[in-house]
Amino acid sequence: HEYLVLEPNEATNGLSGNFRWSQIRGEGEDSSSSYHQNVEGMECQNGLLIFVTKRSRELFTLDLDSLTYTKFNPVGGLFEGEPDSVTHMYKTGENPDKNILFITEEAD
Repeated sequence: HEYLVLEPNEATNGLSGNFRWSQIRGEGEDSSSSYHQNVEGMECQNGLLIFVTKRSRELFTLDLDSLTYTKFNPVGGLFEGEPDSVTHMYKTGENPDKNILFITEEAD
């Protein structure tokens, strides 16, 4: 098994950084408890791994080629609940690269 370990960039207040895969379970657990608790709704497309964290209500995008990540909090505007899942709607035809990313919410 390999475990996700985030290495936040302090200059961006952790909104981006690097990541790596570790075979040491404790490193993965430490990273998870610090940065990405309660992951749900993973989606992978075109070298990007996207997931939401229910605990901190954030959307992470991991670039699997460059081993970098970005995150943001989608809560606000029309999005009032907690992020719950992520899915792509794949477009075909004239612009197949223009896919739509859906973030579903869990609301009261």
